[in-house]
Amino acid sequence: MENEWVTQLKDVKDCSLLIQGNSKIPCYLITRSGVKEVLKESSSSFCWKFCCMKNDWHLESSKFLELRYRPSYTALPSYTNISFMRDYFGRISSCFSRASPKKISLLEEFGSNDILEVKIEKRKIVGVGECNVVQVYFNAGNVLRGYNTQGWISEKVETYFEHAKLNKEISRRNDSEEARINVTFAIPIEDDSVPLLWKVFIPSIPEIAMDSISIYEGVLVSKKRPSRIFLNGYQSWSFCGSVRIGDDQPKSALPNVFSEAFNLGAKYYSEEEHSPKYKSDFFMSLTSSVEDSIIDEDCGPFMILGWLSQHEQFGLVSYDSSKLKMFSDCDGILCLYNIETDWSFCQISDSINFDYYLEKIKNYHNINDFNKEKKVGWCSWYHYVSF
Repeated sequence: MENEWVTQLKDVKDCSLLIQGNSKIPCYLITRSGVKEVLKESSSSFCWKFCCMKNDWHLESSKFLELRYRPSYTALPSYTNISFMRDYFGRISSCFSRASPKKISLLEEFGSNDILEVKIEKRKIVGVGECNVVQVYFNAGNVLRGYNTQGWISEKVETYFEHAKLNKEISRRNDSEEARINVTFAIPIEDDSVPLLWKVFIPSIPEIAMDSISIYEGVLVSKKRPSRIFLNGYQSWSFCGSVRIGDDQPKSALPNVFSEAFNLGAKYYSEEEHSPKYKSDFFMSLTSSVEDSIIDEDCGPFMILGWLSQHEQFGLVSYDSSKLKMFSDCDGILCLYNIETDWSFCQISDSINFDYYLEKIKNYHNINDFNKEKKVGWCSWYHYVSF
């Protein structure tokens, strides 16, 4: 029997997004032409799937999002039992190892069964244009329940608020309809390349500190498997370029001493014991090419996965054996105010097309074309160094 999803996608000519519902929420198909309810595939294990009908590459996600957080009073050393010297040496040691970040206390995942409501609208996104938008609202579970029911935690949280004198400055959690955890998906209407954009919204929850928001975790489903991966480095000492999948990701000569001591960029968060083979800051791309050939415009299919900006958090994309993950690193920020991620971005095409992604970034930031005759800049690093 033919797959139910495939049957419903017969009339779709380009890319589309499939959102899996639950017993009370229907499934939705989002395309350039609009949003419609579709039949649920009972055997599917994904929460959403981004499909490209021009080739066989599909991006499947096993969850909508994952939050890693902890009680807010642990976010600042002065409100814990950690001594000054212990905290100092803990920070120094991070310069010599990109070891796992601070121990994560709590983890919350959101899947199809957690969906409470879905809203459909049209919205204009800066630099992208008019989009068909679907907002998915979730049952927040333990995250929004706070810690009021846990005595010893509640006491420390209240001590924290009193000590920080933030009682009058912060807005307590709003229980209104709009103050709910949600993910917004968008597909441009007048764009032939049909990318997928999505972002996460977390309402103010002063009792917690957010370490990381996992906005994607899943696999690239394809018959023609990718053979090359393009990795982007955070800074000048980080590797940036393409490598053949299976080869090691190049590193600087002394990565733990120099690169990571200056700035770690975004951190990788996972319960897995081993680190993924490839990690890329801001964006990552995958493509197929003839074995041992260089990457050029004839390679394909091609997929790019990243963000339109890094205004809110630093983002990291990881890849290992077809498994992909995207993290927005919140770095233990106190949730005194609402948290939003930057717009995530995915494009799947027949051939390499970096220009399209870079053009969207340029438009999103309202950057005019550069005047090539003016090559004047200033850098604080070289300002204070004599040669």
